[in-house]
Amino acid sequence: MPFRRSNSPASGHDFSQWFWPCGLLIVSVAVLATPLILWAAFWLRTPWNVAMVVAVVAALWALARGEDESALDLPTCRDLRMTALWAFAPLALMCFGSGIGGLGYQSGDWKKHNAVLADLVRFEWPVRYSEAPDAVHLTYYTAFYLPAALVGKVFGWTAALIAHQAGALVVMGLMAAWLAWLVGPRARWAGVLFAAFGGLDYLGDKITGLSRGHGFHLKPISNEWWEKPIQWWGYYAHATELFWVPHAALAGWLGCAILLRGTSPLSKQDGEKSDCWRSLSFDLVTCALLPLWNPWAWIGCLPLLAVRVGQQVRSKRKMALWPWVFVVALWPMQFGYLMSRVPLPAGVAGGRGYKFTFMAPAFIRDYGISFFSSWIAFSLFEFGIFAILSVLLWRRARITSPLMPFLLASVATLVVLPLFQYGLYNDLLRSVVAPLVVVCLACASALRVPLPQRTPALRVFLVVLLCIGGLHSVQYAIYFAHTEKTEGLVHFPNKDKTPTIYEMYAHDRRPQLITQYVGRDDSLWARWFLKP
Repeated sequence: MPFRRSNSPASGHDFSQWFWPCGLLIVSVAVLATPLILWAAFWLRTPWNVAMVVAVVAALWALARGEDESALDLPTCRDLRMTALWAFAPLALMCFGSGIGGLGYQSGDWKKHNAVLADLVRFEWPVRYSEAPDAVHLTYYTAFYLPAALVGKVFGWTAALIAHQAGALVVMGLMAAWLAWLVGPRARWAGVLFAAFGGLDYLGDKITGLSRGHGFHLKPISNEWWEKPIQWWGYYAHATELFWVPHAALAGWLGCAILLRGTSPLSKQDGEKSDCWRSLSFDLVTCALLPLWNPWAWIGCLPLLAVRVGQQVRSKRKMALWPWVFVVALWPMQFGYLMSRVPLPAGVAGGRGYKFTFMAPAFIRDYGISFFSSWIAFSLFEFGIFAILSVLLWRRARITSPLMPFLLASVATLVVLPLFQYGLYNDLLRSVVAPLVVVCLACASALRVPLPQRTPALRVFLVVLLCIGGLHSVQYAIYFAHTEKTEGLVHFPNKDKTPTIYEMYAHDRRPQLITQYVGRDDSLWARWFLKP
């Protein structure tokens, strides 16, 4: 049955007719904006806090007022709703097992996440550390923690942990709705594909023979040893991203979905595209909200934003000035906060601050020709084979996918990123969250295209490779089930026994680590904008 739009106002129809598509878009942007409102209200001096809160609320109001009145017909909306429910089930299970809020398996990074949340609950905002030899404040990516911390300040530590899990589930619910929209109705496997999506680490391991007998471990560990000799290369599976860097995963997934909204098969059914739906305003505001969630997720979304800007320029349509003003005001404020930590006083960090480094010359000098073979193998096994097969299936079906420009931008980003490094553990590679979502959605699109009869081999090959890529997520699921059986589902950390983030890293043998979490009170930004 063809998908149709109703020309009647959405307010006269079922709620789902408002929700798809513009309601989903508005709610998603509002979820990303809520922590920024809290941060501006409680961390900035007056009048900067008032100005920032008014700017964010005004932006949301302007976007909501631009909502289109056309709506999808009810049968299509019901199909989307059912698809979203099917997609939500595996996403919710992944969220329950991720360690967020003390539920399920907590990876090693959760010592840090729990410390940041505990600091936000037990200290006044902005958080300062009196035990430091110099005046410093918390300068981490706090958007992921702020709503739960506010609940914890009012109702206690346990409530904060529950709110943390609830907030992650809200984002997962929105992602399930976005998967239904982006992949299309009746694609009830979309949630499983997204939850299990990952690179071909095990295939690369077997082909190169570099695992040295590590094999398939019960406990989830990095399966990136096959990429050697290059260190700290790793494009992790969606489950790995959520279990280790949930703030980057949730923000990157949701931001990417918003930027890709026009690639849905439903968006092509009507020649009249709503101003709300096609407007670059949503893209600009979304990317302006991401740095406080995770600046690496923001960097990963920039190539997709560049594609959207190019589409806007080619369309020759006018756009309101206010989103640009909003972006110009918001980005410097967030990055001023995050950059107040570089460089730190000598009494806080004995090592130098982090910096971007172009590593290709050093790689070539140290590894010679093996660097190029490792780079090519890494690119093919982590994302390249999936991208190539998706394009081949599109060509076989003789269609031009609206995902193509986004896929090209994502592949270019994923190819170039290993040539750069930032920090001790190359945090820059957290920028791959959004580009990998594009590759995942390209695979989903390729699986749905109608192919000529008796030519399923290419699609079957893609499905087999996706199953291999999902082995790492299966590994997490097995370990989660084992942990739940032996230790229980709930692992609420003890707030009183959780050290502050400063105590955790100030005396670490790697003094550069503390530079990720605290900034200088005497920095120019802090003197002008941070509450005393």
